[in-house]
Amino acid sequence: MDQKSIVKKTPEPTKDEQLNLNNSTNSDDMDAEMMKEMQSERFEDHRDPSSHRSLSPDVFSPASPSPQKLEIPEESVKVEEEEDMKMEVDEDDGDADGPASNLAELTQLGSSDGSFKIDEEDDPPMSSLVSEFPKTEKRAEGAPVDVKTEEKKKAFGIITDEQCTTDFRYLLEEQFNKRKLEFLPDFEAKNFNKSKDYRYCEIPGLPTPDRPYRDNHYLLNQIQWRPFHPYMPSLDRNPYSYRQKPEEIANRMYLTDKNTLEQWLREHRYSAEGHSGGFQMFSHVLHQLGRIGGYNSFVGLLKYFNTVAREHNSEKYVLDQFANVVRIALSAEEILPKRIYRLTDFVESATFSHVQCAALLARMFFKPKTSHSLSFHYLLEHDDELSIEKLRFLFAYFDRIATNPPKGCVSFRLKTVRNDEFKEEWIKNKYNPMPDVRIYDQMVIEETALCTQIDFANEYLGGGVLRSGAVQEEIRFLMCPEMIVGMLLTDKMDDAQAISIVGAYVYSGYTGYANKLKWRPLSGRYARQNDARLRDKYGRLRVETVAIDAMYFKTKAIAEQVTSDSLTREMKKAYTGFSTQSEHFSQIPIVTGFWGCGAFNGHKPLKFLQQVIIAGMVKRPLVFCTFQEGQTMKHFKGVMARLRSENVSIGQLNSVLRKIATSQIRLPYIPTETFVFDFVFQYLAGPQNRALLDNLKPLKSTS
Repeated sequence: MDQKSIVKKTPEPTKDEQLNLNNSTNSDDMDAEMMKEMQSERFEDHRDPSSHRSLSPDVFSPASPSPQKLEIPEESVKVEEEEDMKMEVDEDDGDADGPASNLAELTQLGSSDGSFKIDEEDDPPMSSLVSEFPKTEKRAEGAPVDVKTEEKKKAFGIITDEQCTTDFRYLLEEQFNKRKLEFLPDFEAKNFNKSKDYRYCEIPGLPTPDRPYRDNHYLLNQIQWRPFHPYMPSLDRNPYSYRQKPEEIANRMYLTDKNTLEQWLREHRYSAEGHSGGFQMFSHVLHQLGRIGGYNSFVGLLKYFNTVAREHNSEKYVLDQFANVVRIALSAEEILPKRIYRLTDFVESATFSHVQCAALLARMFFKPKTSHSLSFHYLLEHDDELSIEKLRFLFAYFDRIATNPPKGCVSFRLKTVRNDEFKEEWIKNKYNPMPDVRIYDQMVIEETALCTQIDFANEYLGGGVLRSGAVQEEIRFLMCPEMIVGMLLTDKMDDAQAISIVGAYVYSGYTGYANKLKWRPLSGRYARQNDARLRDKYGRLRVETVAIDAMYFKTKAIAEQVTSDSLTREMKKAYTGFSTQSEHFSQIPIVTGFWGCGAFNGHKPLKFLQQVIIAGMVKRPLVFCTFQEGQTMKHFKGVMARLRSENVSIGQLNSVLRKIATSQIRLPYIPTETFVFDFVFQYLAGPQNRALLDNLKPLKSTS
């Protein structure tokens, strides 16, 4: 491939995109309001139940060498294994008097008032944290280099700056190609387990998938588009009878439902040409297929119809959008298999084509309305501005599928960590040095590619995307509606589970946040991961979104967040999400941000350090987005520089965090932003404390 075709300029953010960044900067209050609404709806929406390689200097390597690890006697390891059963490190057998009184005297990052502080002008130079690009006259394949541009580069990453984004993407493409990396499930891997990894679509070059038979209990309860469908108790009028249960049962409404949809398409041509009753006829379809007995005016859909018809000066435009949904829903019988299994302990992954995902989603408009159904009925029945904007996202998606569907597939995978796996991996890796961390305030997670993106998820995947939610996870699912298919496939996540989605296509852009969310046409900034050249050999886009749910704290008080159980739970959950891929992904970054903060009241510095620890544990670089919080970015960069210069291991940092709970008789109810950082550096500055921590496993100096 011509190098010039790969390296292209990244467009400057539009006014809408800049507005989006501004709106997402101070969103904690909106998060809290949205959380209250979601909490009240939650009870209404129940669902059915190796060795460490140093990173290449070309990708994410610090200017100074990483701390080296020394050997440790086996006897010491055995003792520590007993102490680490709950990931607790209680090496300090002496008195722990808490932090020293004056941080300024103990650390270079201190101030006279004993608080952590970095001046605007004293920001640690990026050259001390990351390596510069080699100033060569030629790039790979002979592509020329702009020397003036190269001299301006002090760092690089998946950011909006044109200089950095293109080069970073090129280097990651090189890593994927050089190492022959494939996101899991890898259908040609030696350890591929076809009994757990189900593929429902054809992939060129691979044989027709052989899907093992599973009990009907694990079937997706959405298969009602065929004359006969597998027997399921939820579809049986008398499931508790002693009669023998059939393998399949007749779908009594199959012909009626199919004829209703086909009849509407026939009538659509006349109604779209000016005859009255266009919307009313579609409303009748929703009534009949939704099994709605009384009258439902579908005020949300009606408002959408009137609003968009005025904008385009045409009712036909909106009715054509409805027709696209009907046609895609009717295609389900042809393109979807008879048996689709939910993701459980026995079925680990499911892979669908883009058009199969669309067929599953289109059926959600016509699913019978019940208290437990996953459907779009809520949006159709509410005329608030947010519901209308969500309908814009959905109809824009179906318009694209109807006119020019992407070619490829999407994989959904449930990652479950064994009870003892986390403990074993922690004991093995807790002496690792700090991982390579890049921190940016002018980028957002969803504009990245060739990486693992973190979805700040609800325990129920998708959160309130089908209802009134509109924060990080819901916005991501609206931009990529194919992710909603994962909601159909999964139940509530437990503490040892994460959900990986590989290859989802981005169909829309956005501005705003929470109740101010607005749909926007897809722009170049958010379309980076859609580049067809990024597809792997199975047709999936090379980007992974991993959903991990954080703990919900009723208040922002720090005391509950630093308990042993809370720290262990959050780190185990982060490990589950950060370890979805193999050790060969050691140079592919994890892109994250304020996971569990905002509506869930997590303390930002604490969550940052927890994710740093787990990134070091799985030996992958971390890209952290502070969403235009410039001072926070400076604090975080300074903290990482200090931790590396002090040769602090991830195990030592974990030990210090676990001392916070017992450091004071009464912890502050609402801590300052630097409270955790203050404590860490004060504790490390104490000679006795540091000596005890160094006994874990001494690290060589990097100086």
